[in-house]
Amino acid sequence: MSTNLAYRIGAWCWITTGAVHTVLDVILDMLPKSFSENEIQDAMRSHTFDLPGLKRSYNDLLNGFSLGIGILLILVGVLFLMLGRAAGQARAAALTGLLGSVVLLINAAALLPLPPIIMFSVASVAFGMALWAPGRNRAQPAHRRACLNEPRGTVLGVEGVNR
Repeated sequence: MSTNLAYRIGAWCWITTGAVHTVLDVILDMLPKSFSENEIQDAMRSHTFDLPGLKRSYNDLLNGFSLGIGILLILVGVLFLMLGRAAGQARAAALTGLLGSVVLLINAAALLPLPPIIMFSVASVAFGMALWAPGRNRAQPAHRRACLNEPRGTVLGVEGVNR
């Protein structure tokens, strides 16, 4: 597996996890609930507290954080894809992706169901492969790679220019 493909798999794991989380969050909120689930939601709605200048319920906080996390996972995955294309940023981005994926994997293993555990396991392995794969030549800027491939005495195809 190429370094670039492994890196993209890691980034897409974040995007997929965020998208599925957000869609399921919205769908599950619209589905009918059991009697006990309704009691829990009613209790969460009835317990309000003041945040600086705002009155919110525990249900508001739970829903707000849940939607926010899903959206943030999507955005971070997109940023990983963008950083992976930026010249000279691939190694730093892969390291950041690995560290973030491992932290979220630990969180998922302790507190969440199986799907995020699987997704962040795959993301951790993918970013790790991208980081430690041999031939990390792609992390160099495009103009530098071109110079390395030119015959001695040429720079980007121009004869007689010394490097």
